[in-house]
Amino acid sequence: MSWQPFDFGARAAKVEFARQGSEASKHASLLTQLQVSANAGSAFFDLAAAEQLVAVAKANVQRYETFNNAVHVLVDNTLRPGADASQADAQLALARNQLIQIETQVAVKREALAQYLQTKQDQAEIDASLLLTSLPDADLASVAVANHPFVQEEHALTLQQEAQTRFLDRSYAPVFSTSGVVFGLGAGTNPTGTFPGGTAGLAPDTLNWAAGFQVSFSAFDFFNLRDQRRVQAAIVQAEHARLDQAVSDVDTTLQQAESTLAGARKLAANTPIELTAAKASEQQQQARYRSGLSTVVDVAAAEGVLVQAEGGDAIARLGVWRAELGVAIAQGDLQPFLQLLRSQVKGK
Repeated sequence: MSWQPFDFGARAAKVEFARQGSEASKHASLLTQLQVSANAGSAFFDLAAAEQLVAVAKANVQRYETFNNAVHVLVDNTLRPGADASQADAQLALARNQLIQIETQVAVKREALAQYLQTKQDQAEIDASLLLTSLPDADLASVAVANHPFVQEEHALTLQQEAQTRFLDRSYAPVFSTSGVVFGLGAGTNPTGTFPGGTAGLAPDTLNWAAGFQVSFSAFDFFNLRDQRRVQAAIVQAEHARLDQAVSDVDTTLQQAESTLAGARKLAANTPIELTAAKASEQQQQARYRSGLSTVVDVAAAEGVLVQAEGGDAIARLGVWRAELGVAIAQGDLQPFLQLLRSQVKGK
């Protein structure tokens, strides 16, 4: 048995080094989980936006089909030139092509979401109706940058290297240790030299003990440890710089996410105005064409503006929720965002 009564803090420094390494690994795992969850959330909003664009494209095709039928009636009755029918057919084909392209994108984005959910593509169904009909009642509360897993990981790595520095500072100190030993002897014979037989000698019947105190000192390790401390000082300085950079990066990302959220809310408040005006313009151009005051090209231009306004309005509302997710990612914790979704569902 050997025991070191005091070690000038070297053992505590080694324990702290291991503990901070464990903390850094834990925060690295949390950071990986955050990144995967963030990618899954982004894939969800990509799919939701694509599905809304499909709905807009289908409505556009239906409007063009109605308009195309009206144009052909006018052309067949020689009330419009035959070129109008060709232009209307071309616009209808273009609208159908756009629908096909967007439906393809939906399939691709659903496959991406299914990959993150570890499920089949046909099972990756989503319901974004709540996100399209309402906006978040309140934004996420502000949190300290130091709570982000990336910052906490870098902080743990910095403390780990500082613990290594303390261990090196104490490595040149002498090592004090006490030792003790207890031993016994079983001879198996009596004092006269005869052997009693049986189990005699299996158990020790003569005991003894010893104790000692030892001091060791590595005098010639001074130069080696001096160079190691210089290297370790540079490592600690680099870790502090990485920690400062991590804090700065997270703070900048958070400010950008909050600015994006503010812009998304302003955009979502303005797109309904654009949509209302686009609908009125499209209806007016349809009426003007039937009255002979505009051309198919004019109607197509109005339809294009309407499609853009309808898509922009739906995506703008999704954009607010996506921006809220971006703020949660920048804060390093998705739970407040999920709680915001739950409260929104309960409120509706």
